[in-house]
Amino acid sequence: MEIEQGISLIRLRDRVMIGLLCYAGLRPGEALALRWEDVRGRLLIIDRSYSYGELKDTKTHHRRTVDLVAPLADDLTAFRPARPARDALVVPNQLAGYLDLHNWRRRVWKATYADSSPYDGRHTYASLLLHEGRSLAYVTAALGHSTAATTLRHYSHVYAEAQLGTAKNMVDAIVEARQSVLKTYSTGEPRRLRQAAPQ
Repeated sequence: MEIEQGISLIRLRDRVMIGLLCYAGLRPGEALALRWEDVRGRLLIIDRSYSYGELKDTKTHHRRTVDLVAPLADDLTAFRPARPARDALVVPNQLAGYLDLHNWRRRVWKATYADSSPYDGRHTYASLLLHEGRSLAYVTAALGHSTAATTLRHYSHVYAEAQLGTAKNMVDAIVEARQSVLKTYSTGEPRRLRQAAPQ
């Protein structure tokens, strides 16, 4: 729910960026390098990364696909230009270039989630997948880890916790959190203020 509380208070571009980190498990550099042509129906194609002013391969040098969950797909649809230019970035800066991750982290992420890092979005995504009951092989592939041992090294505590709990669909968890936030922040009917009598 904390993710959705933060998302509800920011502009759509930043909401999409946070969604890519938390609901698709992209590394920040992968999210920065994502182009609209990499969004294909219900899939994201992840094959590049952007960091320190340079376009690179992904960390493992392998292309991967990530299933796009409905809430994130809805945000992407709402944000997508009618006709994106070739190689147009999904989360560009104001000049349609690459976002400065350090600046974005300070201005958006830290202002929204003070005690964490954008890399923690991957932890959220892994937790959602594991609590959904996804196999270790699926989670490893979705995160772009080179081996299942890497996934277990980072998320063994989440894996053990998920094995003991009841499976919870990721989309249901996100939708419930969004609805809860909407209820929390909805103000109902605006009250009309009485105008002061003229002096």
